[in-house]
Amino acid sequence: MDLMLYKNEIEEELLRYSNQCVKENEYDYTTFGKEIEPILSEGLRFYFMSKFNFSESDFYEAPNKNHFPDFTLCREIAIEFKAAVYNRKPENDMGTINSWSSKLKEYGDNIYYIFVKYSTVNTYVNIEDVFFDKVYRFIGLNSAGFLRYREKDGNLRPKSWEDFDNAYTYCDSLMEFQEGLRKSESYRARRLVEKHFPDVSEEDRRIIKEKYFDN
Repeated sequence: MDLMLYKNEIEEELLRYSNQCVKENEYDYTTFGKEIEPILSEGLRFYFMSKFNFSESDFYEAPNKNHFPDFTLCREIAIEFKAAVYNRKPENDMGTINSWSSKLKEYGDNIYYIFVKYSTVNTYVNIEDVFFDKVYRFIGLNSAGFLRYREKDGNLRPKSWEDFDNAYTYCDSLMEFQEGLRKSESYRARRLVEKHFPDVSEEDRRIIKEKYFDN
């Protein structure tokens, strides 16, 4: 089932439904990213049940924040939820570089993300836009031309809101994403070596040289 065929419908329905749910409630913007998740999950269930006659048994929700994905459809389609405020560059975690091989092995090209762009006035929230797409179409690029990630842990990062609004992508296919992961993993490893190599003792440098370069 290719959900990209229903991309516009899903975005429109979730935008309508989520705004309807949040318009009269108050929220703490620091936790809104988690509070919107059950709303998105419920909106997806309503959409899929009315559009395709799915039943509750076709849906599975993550039991906790460490479980991937947030929402599963028919045990084969993974959907993750992300939200960020409109006037700041989104910095959501999108999985570490080295975690993606197992995710792709399990779900292949059936991994989608929902990004919610929202604004706040005091404690009230307005959903400015909802974006639905394959995961790799939401990932940003860093200044060196590799997938955008956080250096300390390799967590991938999204593209800018400007890229979202203009539907600009840096990876257009699963193959491009896999190649980007491979190159970015190597680039990050090299950066870490360069960063920490001055702290390596002469003895440890000798061991590294013998182990990796003299054979």
